[in-house]
Amino acid sequence: MEVGVMKSILRYLEQLHSEVDQSEVVSYIHELLDEDEPGDDTSEPKNECGWQNIRHKELKVNQNNGASNEAVMNSLQCSISKSPLLAAYQLQPNELMLIARICQKTKANCEQDYSVPEICELLPGMDDNLDRQYSAVVDLIDREILSTPHLMGVDYHYDLRALYGTGLRLNGLLWNLILGKDPIKFGLKAFAKGLGKPDSAIDSILKMIGGLFMHYPELTDNFTSNNGACFGRNINLALDAFLDALITAKGASRWIELCKKHKLNAFWQKCLLLIDYFNRELSTQVSPATMASLLARNPKERKNYVDLLAKDNLLSCKCLIEPHHPMFAVYLMELTPIALKALHGKTEASMKESSKEDRALSNSVYLTRIDPTQKLDQLILDQGTRELIVTIVRRLHNPQRDGFAEWGLVGASLTGDKSVQQGCNILLHGVSGTGKTFIAGVVANELKRPLIQINANAIRGSFYGESEKQARELFGEMRAAVKRLSPVFLLNEGDQLIHQRMSSPDRSADHAENTIQSVFLEELESFAGILIITTNLADNLDLAMSRRLHYKLEIKPPDYQARKALWRMHLPESIPGAADIAVESLANDFNFTGGQIRLVVQNACHEAYLRGKDSKLTLADLRRYAILESGTNFETAKRGIGFTL
Repeated sequence: MEVGVMKSILRYLEQLHSEVDQSEVVSYIHELLDEDEPGDDTSEPKNECGWQNIRHKELKVNQNNGASNEAVMNSLQCSISKSPLLAAYQLQPNELMLIARICQKTKANCEQDYSVPEICELLPGMDDNLDRQYSAVVDLIDREILSTPHLMGVDYHYDLRALYGTGLRLNGLLWNLILGKDPIKFGLKAFAKGLGKPDSAIDSILKMIGGLFMHYPELTDNFTSNNGACFGRNINLALDAFLDALITAKGASRWIELCKKHKLNAFWQKCLLLIDYFNRELSTQVSPATMASLLARNPKERKNYVDLLAKDNLLSCKCLIEPHHPMFAVYLMELTPIALKALHGKTEASMKESSKEDRALSNSVYLTRIDPTQKLDQLILDQGTRELIVTIVRRLHNPQRDGFAEWGLVGASLTGDKSVQQGCNILLHGVSGTGKTFIAGVVANELKRPLIQINANAIRGSFYGESEKQARELFGEMRAAVKRLSPVFLLNEGDQLIHQRMSSPDRSADHAENTIQSVFLEELESFAGILIITTNLADNLDLAMSRRLHYKLEIKPPDYQARKALWRMHLPESIPGAADIAVESLANDFNFTGGQIRLVVQNACHEAYLRGKDSKLTLADLRRYAILESGTNFETAKRGIGFTL
């Protein structure tokens, strides 16, 4: 028997709950799968260090004493019991051997699909009896150990020929669990922060469900419930964990009130969340049969759930889903405006409008939406520039102040359009790494608006007249986005589009470039949105652009005090050894920008981490990479700046 392969899986499973870095564990298992051959149970992994030696001490003792296959199995089942999702499979020794053999064949031959006879050949103790083979394979599928990705529209419980004619695979979630990718841990870690906010708690749960589907390939793309498959063992475990996290979170008040008002038990709560997920995240409705397959643990329970959702649907009775009074099992469920408002505080119309806006941006070749996380208190600048940024943010918070309108300022718009007064074009110029893009994120985040980046490369066309057409299309989309989203637009390296006009307009390339300049000059004259342009080469900008820019801010390299603050910001206490590093000498000896400091810290941390267990970042690490950065800085000469405050 494949003791070597089983040892490899055992060693990996024992790491699932360790405190070490996950990437280290993933690398380790791949080495293990390469090192052992079937039947070779005497070889030792080379150069095991620290955590590996501690975790494998008992196993190595057994190996030295000629460990039996039974001892390996017992240890493996003990490790599996520590993972709730793995334990739910209730794997028996012969099933563990089947998994080990599939892993080995996949590793060696890149095989994925296996026929029923091949599965039975890999499953220890299986004889040639057709009934027993069929029953065993159906049981493996029902328990989510195997899956039938190619069996569409046929219930494998009743069609032996179809089952024998299709390919079987190791269940996708089980594969991910073997590789250490746990959707419960992933969801709770990635989206836990959102649970604390009433306006984003449900959104975080939906993202957790999305993470679960991502880890479970059978639930994505061509997911079908027609073949009678049941996914409830692991789906329920994950949803129970997500609901527990939601109920105990600070942002759960809206959810708790909804469940209490309508007396929703755990089953109906899961149904409501899954319907919301399908409606919002997948833009589709969901049938009772699909819902039953997702939540049922076995075929009998699936049949009961289909009947319950079709005949006694509590969500329909409470007017939380449509249709309100389903007559047949074949119908599609969608949340009502009442449910949407209770869950998200929004009406159906606003939800659909938001979805429409996201689709419009996702289809654009010119614009990309970014959700900024930068905060004003993280902004490290000289006092004068920082105060100007604060002034700009305050101005843009409410551009239609009634009292200010009475001052009667003369506008630039020839049409008298007052909305032009609400626009603001900002130029941020300075050497690379001083935080120009970071400032754009701060402005958008402080205004609580999305940040939309302009893809400059998509504007230039290959044919005569195409660039002008595409530049006008860009501004058409920007004006539409201003009405829907009121975002902040970001054009990085703006000099590539609005540079000085070419002197040879007879050349087609120069003519195209000059046309783009003309479109920008014309459109910015009456643009009612917020546009931030960054550049390292302000001297290259067209002089006519200066009048279209409301603010022209030079972001200077940080001084000594700012450099100290930047070093401290990039050396949080979560980095081992960072608290012991005195940053004063680094700030004094190296005139770095924030971007350079970030690179130095990243490179030094990588080297420190690769030293192994108990490694710490030291001042020597940082100085080594700081000296390297100083010698390779491309800013060989300080450039003059054409715009002043």
